[in-house]
Amino acid sequence: MNRKKTDLRVMQEHIQTVEKHLDQIHFLLDELQSISPFTAKIMEDMTRYQKVNCDALIFRFSLTQDTMATKVLSDYLELTEEQTQGMSFIDKLHLLERLEMIDDADQWRDLRELRNHYSHVYTTSLKDQADYLNKVCKAIPIFDKCLERIKKRIS
Repeated sequence: MNRKKTDLRVMQEHIQTVEKHLDQIHFLLDELQSISPFTAKIMEDMTRYQKVNCDALIFRFSLTQDTMATKVLSDYLELTEEQTQGMSFIDKLHLLERLEMIDDADQWRDLRELRNHYSHVYTTSLKDQADYLNKVCKAIPIFDKCLERIKKRIS
């Protein structure tokens, strides 16, 4: 029982971290609202301030995806004592989908790939940059929904 309390406390700390990231993300989305959805032309004409906001959005997206996938969702599976030892990441996502914590395991795998893209690839194509940035913007409600489900389940 004492271990569960510790696990819950740690999970709540991870949730608070995600909430801070999402708060910043929503602020940035509001700041960028006037120029989204993004296009190659918009990317070319951005002010330095808008570029900095886009960089911050991508950074916060990456932190949120990483914390949600490797910490919050894993914490949830541990807390509920689901048997996950030896499971691959995608198998854990399918389990979370069956538990109705996420809507679509493949969608979450795609979010991880999007995060990995930003971590490892820098494209000079303005069209590609716009496309990836639009995908990041579309991903945020997925995080919001998942976080609300988790908070509801653990309360």
